[in-house]
Amino acid sequence: MNAHPVPPRLTLVFGFCLGLLAGPAQAGHVYGHVVSLLADESDSYFVYLDQPVANPAACGTQTASANRFVVQPSTPGGQAQIATVLEAMALGRPLWVVGRGDFPASYPASAQCNIWPDTESVNYIQMQ
Repeated sequence: MNAHPVPPRLTLVFGFCLGLLAGPAQAGHVYGHVVSLLADESDSYFVYLDQPVANPAACGTQTASANRFVVQPSTPGGQAQIATVLEAMALGRPLWVVGRGDFPASYPASAQCNIWPDTESVNYIQMQ
């Protein structure tokens, strides 16, 4: 039995600090403005941003070189993401875009670029 238990606050602070150090291995994310959109007939909606994407998934070669992510417009989640992108463009507001590479435990490598093979799929979009 431990004669000196660790105070709950110290445990919380330690856990928070550890979380900051243990970031995702491959994680596409960017904070920026939308500069271009492309919708094609294969049920893909591409979002191009004005800032480089940090830590794109290994499959996301176009995410890295063209600063783009892809959304699937046929799903309710994809439709909500597209609405957020369009609203941000209309208002001139920046977005925080996080790809599926940010959640490797939830999305294996095969799902990180599941909509388009060379572009990381969006996990979530937040308008700032």
